This record gives sequence, C-alpha cells and structure tokens, in this order.
Amino acid sequence: STPPLTAAATTVREAVFPTPAPVPTWATLTELKGTSGPSVLDVAGSTLRFTYNFPGPAYVYIQKAGDTMVPAKTVLLKDVPSQGSVELPATPGAYQLFVRADGTAWTIKVDELGLHG
Repeated sequence: STPPLTAAATTVREAVFPTPAPVPTWATLTELKGTSGPSVLDVAGSTLRFTYNFPGPAYVYIQKAGDTMVPAKTVLLKDVPSQGSVELPATPGAYQLFVRADGTAWTIKVDELGLHG
C-alpha cells in the first residue's frame, strides 16, 4: 500500500498539475487506389472521414462485416467525376468498404477520429 505522505503528495500534484484528458485524433485506416475488392476496416473511433478522387461515376458504401441483415450505409453516390471528403458517424466494429467505380485511376482514403496511441 502507498504510504500516507506519498498518497497526499500525489493528490496535491494531481490537483495542481492534472493529467490532461485524452484528445481524439485522426488516424488512417486504409488507402485504396483503383481496386474494387472490399477492404476491411477495424473501426475503434466515433467518426469516419472518406477523402476521395473519382475521375468517373462512383458508388462507395460500408457494411458491418459478416452481417448482411444490416443495411449497407452509402458513403458516396456520384454519377459524375468528383473529389472531396465526407464524414460519417461510426460505431466501433469491423466493416467492409466497397467501391464501385469506372476505371482504375481513382483513390480513396479512410481516416477515423478516436483515441490513438
């Protein structure tokens, strides 16, 4: 057990110099370039950010891995070339990311906002 004097000193130090609360940060989960196979995302954060560049029409969606009873969530549905980013709230778990796009010159990066490190 901690001696009373040490415990008191620790309590005073915490009161004067409190430990900072963890701050959520962005971390990259995956980057895809021109491939159409599904990618698995292990989501631990609260928000997903999809940064994309599609030179043609594109349909991007995510679905809980192994759960075909839960409807897929559309991330992006464009019938013209597009680039930019979109953020969606997320629940922790494993997801599959599906990309249906013309050609192979497209890119998409997925970041999550959460407690990392």
